[in-house]
Amino acid sequence: PQCRKPRNFALKARCSRARSSGGKPPGEDACPETASKASYGDDRRKLIKSISTKPPSVLSGSIDSAHVEREFREQPGLSHIVVRDRSGRPAGLVTRSHLYIKTGGAYGYALFANKPIDALATKDFMTANDTDNVSKVADEAMRRPLDTLYDPVVVIDKEGRLVGSVTVKDL
Repeated sequence: PQCRKPRNFALKARCSRARSSGGKPPGEDACPETASKASYGDDRRKLIKSISTKPPSVLSGSIDSAHVEREFREQPGLSHIVVRDRSGRPAGLVTRSHLYIKTGGAYGYALFANKPIDALATKDFMTANDTDNVSKVADEAMRRPLDTLYDPVVVIDKEGRLVGSVTVKDL
């Protein structure tokens, strides 16, 4: 593979090594520019359900916000919680950053600590059908407003039941 437009010297050197060695440089993949195009082509057929994972936590909307804050504090790797309605379908999304923005400040925690998490959850979150293509979901996710750009995408089946979630990093 050959790169047409190396963006910087390191990329140019790597691509020229790939061309001179008749393929991949030792210990490296093919040229990053052409490799990304090749992998993007493979992702066109990949379904979103193949990369979605069960959310780390799914809670009822009636759980109080203090409980959710404790979950985030005790699990540093927890990035989000899906809030479900009475029928078990996704009804809201609470990300770590969203929660701390709402409860931060002089009176934030005192105002929200005893309220149900449903009051803090984002109701306008992005969902994707489990049969959608990864590339379609990624394109739609990147078109979101800046304040929700990196929020996870909630994956649902045709009945609206939770299948899992996908972070923007995984897209």
